[in-house]
Amino acid sequence: MNSNYEVHITSVAKTELLKIYNYIAYNLYAKDAAENLINKISEKVELLRNFPYIFAEVYDVYKRKTHYRRIVVKKYVILYSIDEDKKSVFIVHIYYGGSNYL
Repeated sequence: MNSNYEVHITSVAKTELLKIYNYIAYNLYAKDAAENLINKISEKVELLRNFPYIFAEVYDVYKRKTHYRRIVVKKYVILYSIDEDKKSVFIVHIYYGGSNYL
């Protein structure tokens, strides 16, 4: 059974999340919706501590070395990788689902 993985959020992913929050909260004037989205994302990411393989693997047409998995929360896609040797999960990007994220 998998347990006790550390979850790391890259600076790029943090910046992307902040942009998403700011857009929803201030451009769409929906601060409650922005906070709700952040909470839902946090809940899903928290699952990775014990179940890093719970979400689908992403098929990569470019055949990169790093294998990614994705979490879908509402219209957003969270890409992450797993380092089994370090028992760590790395959140690398958070995208709007309508964009080409690979």
